[in-house]
Amino acid sequence: MKFKFVFSLLILASVFFASCDDSALNLGENIQPTSDKISIKADTFHLTTETYMVDYIYSTPDSFLLGTYIDNVLGTTRADILTQFYYPTDYKFLDKSVAVATPDSVKLYMTFDSYFGLRTSPMEISVYELQDSLRMKENYRSDINPANFVNFGKRLNAENEGIFTVYDVKDDADNTSVSVKLNNDFLNRFFTSDPAVFASDRNFLNFFKGLYITTDFGSTTLLNVSGVYLMLYYHNTYSKDGSTSKVTLTFPASNLEVKRVNRITHPSRSANFTQNDGINYISSPANCYTRVKIPIEKMRSRLTLPANKHRIINSAILQVNVVDKDTIGTRLPYVKNMLLVKEDELDDFFKNNKLPTSGSSYLVSLDSTSLTSTTYEYHYTFNGLSTLIDAELKNPAESHKDGYVNMVLVPVDVNKTTTSSYYSSSTTINSVRQNTQLQAVGVYSGKNKKIPMKMEVVYSGF
Repeated sequence: MKFKFVFSLLILASVFFASCDDSALNLGENIQPTSDKISIKADTFHLTTETYMVDYIYSTPDSFLLGTYIDNVLGTTRADILTQFYYPTDYKFLDKSVAVATPDSVKLYMTFDSYFGLRTSPMEISVYELQDSLRMKENYRSDINPANFVNFGKRLNAENEGIFTVYDVKDDADNTSVSVKLNNDFLNRFFTSDPAVFASDRNFLNFFKGLYITTDFGSTTLLNVSGVYLMLYYHNTYSKDGSTSKVTLTFPASNLEVKRVNRITHPSRSANFTQNDGINYISSPANCYTRVKIPIEKMRSRLTLPANKHRIINSAILQVNVVDKDTIGTRLPYVKNMLLVKEDELDDFFKNNKLPTSGSSYLVSLDSTSLTSTTYEYHYTFNGLSTLIDAELKNPAESHKDGYVNMVLVPVDVNKTTTSSYYSSSTTINSVRQNTQLQAVGVYSGKNKKIPMKMEVVYSGF
């Protein structure tokens, strides 16, 4: 009997709920006051963009460019190297009572893992000694004037040394290297100097301040130099039995304890790419960036809510769409990493080695969407701009020049560290620096009739 009674109650309950209409399910919403409802809206804003020239970057390279390259679209890039060398202080010449060191030769070696231009085009490397020291704590600009450091009347090349082509140099499994033999006057300095110069790094850098490496001719080849080394060759003659042994002493320019500067200039830059309203250009190193003008005051007037609502920016997305290489005509590789930074903070960001901070700077990598099995569309998508937009809307209108917030798209090098565990992995950004490699990209501008650059904003009020 008890079972039949319970079963009857379940049937009644089922009939009751089945008879309820949709309005009953929305009972809470219907009794909620209109003023308490959350409003969610979206809007799209077309952006004003423009290409502009860049005169320099702050030069803290892990690798160097050397030579001259002419791009049909972007113009000419010329690059030289100023660098110190590290002396292995744990190495010592043998006491003269044991063996006499006799100099044989000294060579400058440079390894490069890629190049731009023609491999059969000859280029000539010239080497000069620095007369003034590069200061370790100085953040040098890439438009540094070598005349402030070099006596151009004292070329260090040995006779008939320095002319080569990429095609001629020896290629090994990892990279390609080129060497320049230096003259005997320079060589002998290392064997006639006071032995105290080799007692410490400071003493050695005061004795030998470094080299300036440049090219005298060759306008179609630019090397991506991965390593620079000074190789000192000599032999010991032992007093005991007159035997000899050959010794090679290596002075690298890759140690963190020495200063390196990549001088980069653009003797001629194309005017054509700045006149295309439909396409903006971004290229490195130190050639051109794209300014993005966010219409913040227009946003203030359009992102409206009832007077009793508090506005929150839920998302603000900027997708920068890439123009196909064949369309713009440059053969340079796409920019891999792109920084979006407030223009008035641009110089300070790199000068003081800052990291991206929500509200003023954002970092993304090149991404793609597959169209077919062999074709892709490339883009840079900045998803997290809500903090920036929300903060700027809270600033007074007079703080925005002409009603805009000016941002800049900058190609950068990124150093990351990834830590993995059984459960997860995390990535830490160690440094973000202006790109020192030849890279370029054309992007659809704010005036492009087909794919204009725009920002999509979602906001709510409660």
